[in-house]
Amino acid sequence: MINFFQSALRKDIKTIVYGDKSFQITLFDKEFFGLQKEKKIGPLSLSWFQVLGVELPTNNTQRVREEVKRVQQDYGNHRGNIFFQRGVVNEILAFYNISHRSPDFAPGMRTTRQKLESRLHHETGLIASFRENMPLATVVIETNKSDAELLNDMNSGAKNHVRKALNKDIDFHIAQPHEYETFYEERHKVSQMKGFNIISKHTYLKLMNYLTENKCGNIFIASKDGVLLGGSIAIYQEDTLTYLYGFSNRDERFRNVGVHQFIKYKMFSWARENGLQYLDLFGGAPTGFPEHPLTSVSAFKESLGGTKIEWYGNYDIVLNPTLYYSSKTIYRWKRKK
Repeated sequence: MINFFQSALRKDIKTIVYGDKSFQITLFDKEFFGLQKEKKIGPLSLSWFQVLGVELPTNNTQRVREEVKRVQQDYGNHRGNIFFQRGVVNEILAFYNISHRSPDFAPGMRTTRQKLESRLHHETGLIASFRENMPLATVVIETNKSDAELLNDMNSGAKNHVRKALNKDIDFHIAQPHEYETFYEERHKVSQMKGFNIISKHTYLKLMNYLTENKCGNIFIASKDGVLLGGSIAIYQEDTLTYLYGFSNRDERFRNVGVHQFIKYKMFSWARENGLQYLDLFGGAPTGFPEHPLTSVSAFKESLGGTKIEWYGNYDIVLNPTLYYSSKTIYRWKRKK
């Protein structure tokens, strides 16, 4: 499976489509691209830096400490530079969702992650981030199984939803350009109803134009009798199909049908038929943290089977302590409102 966070496709989407400012950096003798976020407050220009998809050398805390100090020296010479975030993809654990349901597993994972964060801070100076720009976990489906085997790996609720959709002869297809705006408008309605933010229509159409022109992404659609029931945007590169985001509407006629489950099930088959070995459902809550905002999203993805991968996660290198801890306090206060 590819390192999505350092892939050329993700870099293009972030810079060409979203217009983010990027930079190159060498860490542990490897080249990485990063993103620089900027904000002006009066005469002061504030910046924070982000490099996701970094793998720390194992059993070499001295090397990690040296890199932390080097980054502080290279990026801490401007008073407006606040922090440098690393998204660390070393694995804590990878496990089959279908087989890890014992009562003590989740509390044990919580303890393991908390001890890791404490150890890394003590040994290397890295601080667990207050902004989660890289998910702490993901769920990956291996598509080299039959449809029956993939269905069998799901939990009972997900299986039932898929079977109901199949019995109702819901259509599954790749969206055509004339359907792009409909997808956006329907997802916009759902976002307003549920209270989450989505990208602007202009940026969304830029994304779809880029994916279409470069033949590296699709919208997977579920519909019935001309009614758009839901859809998922996913991109593909090398051996992996990566889910970005999607929606399902609230049509009363299909309230008891699991549109999301049906679309993902069909995406498994599509990936296999198109020579892709993995479907990365991209993002989820860390196991053992029921207070995490992605807990319900993660539970849905885990219900589909596959392997859950728990990463080390996001860690900060503080460049300006005063601005860093002020930003941290303001960010957490806003999240509580």
